[in-house]
Amino acid sequence: MSTKTDLAKEIINKKSPSYAKKQKFFFGETEVFEFLIETAEESAFFGKPKGKYVIGVCIGTACYVKGSQNVLDKFGEILNIKCGETTEDGLFTLDGLRCIGACGIAPAISINGKVYPKVQLSEVAHIITEYSSKEM
Repeated sequence: MSTKTDLAKEIINKKSPSYAKKQKFFFGETEVFEFLIETAEESAFFGKPKGKYVIGVCIGTACYVKGSQNVLDKFGEILNIKCGETTEDGLFTLDGLRCIGACGIAPAISINGKVYPKVQLSEVAHIITEYSSKEM
């Protein structure tokens, strides 16, 4: 009978052996694997598939003060999803990011690595359309 730790080792070694080795070095084998197995459902490592376009809205301090929570809410409203969810068509995933290091251009978002500076609520629908139209 295998333990949670054994199961986690097996999964991680199949998915990313180098990741498992790095984590053993820093935290000790048992703690890391027990933590990973306990958080498996929530973890990006084990999580649900992401959409084709991952919208990351920075909610770090500078972006938050400049209205990023409203921007995040607007994306969710238009796409009909909550933070951490993916649209039914698999096109968009909406994530809140702690900080993307773009404080000087707050509020900022990132879509598959492309950064949009000083995003206003009025721009959200246009940004979504920009990506949706690529699929037609």
